[in-house]
Parts: sequence; structure tokens; C-alpha cells
Amino acid sequence: MNLRHAVALTVLAAMLCAVPLLSWSQQSSEKAVTDQLAASIYNGPSMATLGELADGIGGRLTGSPAYVRSAEWAVAKFRSYGIQNVRLEPFIIPAGWQRGTATGALLTPLSRPLNLASLGWAPSTPAGGVQGTVVLISDVEPDALRSREEGIRGKIVFLDTAKIYADGYGKAIPKMEAAWRLFQKAGVLAVITPDREKSNVLNAHDGLWGAKLLSIPAAEVGMEDSKLIQRELERGTVTLQMTIENKTSGEMKVNNVIAEIRGSERPDDWILIGAHLDSWDFGTGAQDNGAGAVSVLEVGRALMALGKAPRRSIRLALWGGEEQGLLGSYAYTQTHLRELNDCIAVLNTDNGAGHPKGWKVEGREDLKKALQPLSDGVW
Repeated sequence: MNLRHAVALTVLAAMLCAVPLLSWSQQSSEKAVTDQLAASIYNGPSMATLGELADGIGGRLTGSPAYVRSAEWAVAKFRSYGIQNVRLEPFIIPAGWQRGTATGALLTPLSRPLNLASLGWAPSTPAGGVQGTVVLISDVEPDALRSREEGIRGKIVFLDTAKIYADGYGKAIPKMEAAWRLFQKAGVLAVITPDREKSNVLNAHDGLWGAKLLSIPAAEVGMEDSKLIQRELERGTVTLQMTIENKTSGEMKVNNVIAEIRGSERPDDWILIGAHLDSWDFGTGAQDNGAGAVSVLEVGRALMALGKAPRRSIRLALWGGEEQGLLGSYAYTQTHLRELNDCIAVLNTDNGAGHPKGWKVEGREDLKKALQPLSDGVW
């Protein structure tokens, strides 16, 4: 039921963003409409639709064949609801990447296999892999790395991400951009990072945003294995071996999926309801962000089932490239810059299907003030 609750919140928020949103003459009748929409959602196919996406297609890494299938599937879904204006809107990412195989092992002071996986957008190791001494890096300030250039040459760098990202990703990412270049220049063999999940579970996200290929091979090591490496580094020298084989390519086209329900009275005014369709590849992307994508699909289905056009246009968007740094949604804003002044509201969902608590306003006090009456309950 949580997914249905989240979908209902999305639909109702869309209706209430600019009251009166729909073209039914009396505000008193809008309450009946919202009740009708809620009933349509609670009794609707959201869980079955999510099953089609998460089970039938699975993980949808940006640019992968699975992502292409998911975009085509979403187009077909929107059209099956009776929405006529459905299209794929392309944008370009700097590089394509497909995960291959990754293996690794501690060599000294212990002989033990390591649970690891390639970071996203990392290149393969040379044939036969790499083998080297591990060096712990906790400071990626350019001057700090330059002072250690000789000490990391021909080594495998272990990034202490807990310290590197202690002040937030926003501050650390520019430093990491420079760090990768310095690692390459210094002749670092490879980079490893610790995962944050218990029981050696791997996430293996990318080392940078932007779908840009890393300059040297890089892998994520399970939490327990990475803590073992750190303990052994405190005692002395650690050496390990790793082999990674991935597929990479140059620039490639990725599609957002856009559907529009044309408004009946003020069609040039529009509300944007979005969620990202892509996911990482180790799971099925059910929560991040299949639940959000299905919410957007259900908004389209429920509104079309009413048989009445909204007063303003509603655009439904499923983004690509979100996991690589909001690439698809940013590309959409650049393509539609001239229309943005006519956008009345934007609702984006990416928190999974937990209990819906409301909408984040991302520090916008003006939005908080404007929406407070709705939060308090206008009805």
C-alpha cells in the first residue's frame, strides 16, 4: 500500500500546486475529483506495473540495453493510457559503460579473496590485472597529493572516503576530479574504495559524476574486507591483486521519456511531474527509482481515466542519467529554456515507496510559505 499512498500524494499535490488546477467549475467539485483519483490509484495496477519494470527489465544502468528497453516500455505504457503526445527526448553522455567481471585478493600479509566490484565508468585493468602495495589516502587536496606523488607511484591507492567526504559530496567532488588526474600522472596502478553496507554487500557506484570515464581502474571493496585492509595497514605492508574487465565507449545518446496531457483552458501553462527511470545495475531498481517512475506513470493513467482534460497542461517525465549526476533532467531544462517561465510547478519523486510524509522544498522558503496552507489541509 505504501507505493499507492505515494502515488496518491503525487497526484493530489499536482492538482493542488496551482488551485484550481482542473477545469471543473466549482472548487467543491474538486474534492470529489481527488477522491475519484485516489480510489483509482488505490485500486489500480501500480504494484503490477512496478513488477513489469523491476522484475521484467531489472537494473537499468544509463545507456545500457536494459535502459533502452525500459524507455521503450514506458513509452508504450503512457500510450496505452490514451496519452497521445509521448516522445523520447535525447541527450548525450560523454561515455558509455557496461560492467564486466572483477576479481581481487589479498596477497600479504594474509592470503584471502576480496569481495569487490568495478566502480562505474572505470576502465579495465591491463590483461592479467594489477598487483601492488596498498597506500591509504585520506586527503585529496592537490598539494597533499603532489607531496606524496613518489610514494604512490606504482601503488594501489585506498581512498578513506569517510574522511574525504566528511564535509559533503558537493565540496569533495571537485577535489576528486583533480585527484583522478593526479593519480594517473603519478602512475597509480588502481584505486579502491570501501563500501558502506554491512555484510560485504556492494553498491559499486561511480567515482565521479557526469558519465565520464575514470582515468585508471577503480573498484569498491565490501565493508568487512575494506576494514580488514585498513587494520592490516595499521600493522604494516599490505599487497593485493585485482583484475577488472569492462566495456566502454565514446559519446552516446540516451533518451528521457516525456508525455504530455494538454490543458483545456491554459495549455501553455504546465506542471512537470518527474522521476528518474535509470538505476544502478546490482539490484532491480525497484526503490531507486522504480517506485518513483511508476508513480509518474500512474499519474498519467489516473488522470486519463477521468476522461476530463486538466485546466493546465501536465508534463510527465522519466529521466535518464540521474545516477550519473542529474544528466537527463538538466538536459531537459536546457532544451526547454524558453518555456520554463510557463512552468507553474515541478514535482519530482526519488525517495522510494516508504510512508509519504510530504514534499521537500530544498531550502526554498518562498515555496514553503506558499504550500503551507496545503500542508495544513485546505479541505
